[in-house]
Amino acid sequence: MSLLRKLAGFEDVNKNDKPKIKKVKKSILMSDVNESARFREEVRKDEDEKNYTKEKIENLLNQPSCLKEKQNGHDITKKNMSKFKKHWLIIIVILILLFGCFYWFQWRPSQIAKLCNKEAVEKAILVDDGIQAIKIYDAMYKACLREKGLK
Repeated sequence: MSLLRKLAGFEDVNKNDKPKIKKVKKSILMSDVNESARFREEVRKDEDEKNYTKEKIENLLNQPSCLKEKQNGHDITKKNMSKFKKHWLIIIVILILLFGCFYWFQWRPSQIAKLCNKEAVEKAILVDDGIQAIKIYDAMYKACLREKGLK
């Protein structure tokens, strides 16, 4: 559509577009006169629709009913911000509690289990017998977990 606008005279023509416009002009001259008029009419309709939508948007934004909708909760207003300012301490405390619970029940036990596994494997490797190594690993792993407070 951009080429059509330039051809119809609604937009300025760039140097890069000149060969394309010449081809379009030749094809229009070869075809019906009605077809070129139809192209010009399509371009005008596009321009009218653009202008109409811009005007319509501006009118809607300036209407008091639109401002009322924004105040009714469709947009962040001073009223909503004041609620946030009143409750920011509660929100921060809740976030800290959630982070603390995650650390205490997820992160800390997994780190302790990794450490205990590493210690138990190091002591079980020293034994040559396979069955004896498994028993030593289990005993050392459980002892380490009890020592760190998990079991």
